[in-house]
Amino acid sequence: MKLLLVNPPYPGIYREMNFQLPPLGLLYLAAALRKHGIVPDVLDMNCRPMRKEALDVYDVVGISTDTSRFPQAAALGRWFKQRGATVVFGGPHTHFTADTLDNGVCDYVIHGEGEAVFPSLLEYIANRRTTLPACVSDLRRGVFHNNRQVCVVEDLDSLPPPARDLIAMEDYRTLELGGVPVTSIITSRGCPHACSFCCSSSFSGRRVRRRSVTSVFDELQMLVRDYGFPGIAFLDDCFLADKGWVHRLFERVLQAGLAIKWWCFARADTVLRFADLLDLLARSGLKYVFIGVETYSQSHLDTVGKNLQPETVRQAVRLLKQKGIETMASFILGYGNETLTDMLDTIRYARSLHAGSYQFSILTPYPGTALHRELEPRICETDLSRFDCMHLTYRLERLFPDEVYRLLKKAYLRTYMRPARIAKGLVSSWRKKGVKPGYALRLLRYLSNLYDQGDGHEEISL
Repeated sequence: MKLLLVNPPYPGIYREMNFQLPPLGLLYLAAALRKHGIVPDVLDMNCRPMRKEALDVYDVVGISTDTSRFPQAAALGRWFKQRGATVVFGGPHTHFTADTLDNGVCDYVIHGEGEAVFPSLLEYIANRRTTLPACVSDLRRGVFHNNRQVCVVEDLDSLPPPARDLIAMEDYRTLELGGVPVTSIITSRGCPHACSFCCSSSFSGRRVRRRSVTSVFDELQMLVRDYGFPGIAFLDDCFLADKGWVHRLFERVLQAGLAIKWWCFARADTVLRFADLLDLLARSGLKYVFIGVETYSQSHLDTVGKNLQPETVRQAVRLLKQKGIETMASFILGYGNETLTDMLDTIRYARSLHAGSYQFSILTPYPGTALHRELEPRICETDLSRFDCMHLTYRLERLFPDEVYRLLKKAYLRTYMRPARIAKGLVSSWRKKGVKPGYALRLLRYLSNLYDQGDGHEEISL
């Protein structure tokens, strides 16, 4: 059986910012399959073009997709099915939507984490198993059979490391941190929080499952020694959560003399809770913390279940800066009843933080989130490719879309194009620290093209 795993291309903004990281979900799946004697090929369409003449040989094709990439994933699924392949879909979008099988783009949908179920599904496809595995939905004789039990891997240490040897890691040396190339690692699954705009806790559960310190440390050594990536992006939803675990890991990093530079996601209140560990984390190479600030409006923070206060964020950013650690502050515009004044207040608040870098996006009601259920009657966009945090996909109460787009561009201009910020960026270029001005310029150019000339999405040519 010839098997191919496909990562469809991301929307244009990620390519514009050189934000390319290995598809760890597919690589974990590939490693699990190899453990069962099945060695798949992996195609990341963000790096490599699709050569049609080389793709007719596969019996089974697995495609992972989120909402904004689903139209392209669907086109791929139809193309492979027309050539006789059995197509399996996975990922958050297909888990939360029931119509994937109805439109003929695939034969099976895996719900949840696929490492434990995909090998059994392949046995079923090959007629070596008589019953369809749990956590898999399918079409039988034109009737949809929903087997929507969610598959979860309890012991993450039981999984082999991601099969990075199946891709060309040199394709992923475009993203830098402090002048060194960055690659990604995942040390846990699950998120204890329930922000209404995020589906992580619904997809992976609210109970955090964490790998052992030894397992993570060994993978860090491998990334530095074997692949030449001293820059590390921890992609866990809440990396700074278990103080004892984090302390043990980075004590080990320091004792081993492992020279890395790293960044992670964290909540502002968690940063304050980790205050006594920040010196150790800075010595171990922590350079950036990504904090979801979202908005200056307390009422909007409460509405989306963020359970955070703006002053807490200010304290966290100040504390990190005192330790020599920068913050990437992330904000969301376009809440349902948001006013122009609300948005301007958020932009002023963002500027006042003096964060190392900024991200602004538009509130997007993804399938599977509480926000989607709340706003479903007002969702007006049918093109799923526009569910990319760069487009308004539902009707606001008080603002028109062009007003939100104008404020989004204004947010980037106000935070990145100040003379002091430009000077800092120029200095950062040779100090190998911070965000280079060119990144902000490329982003602003992309936003202008996106809203002034079209939607910025590319179709897959098949």
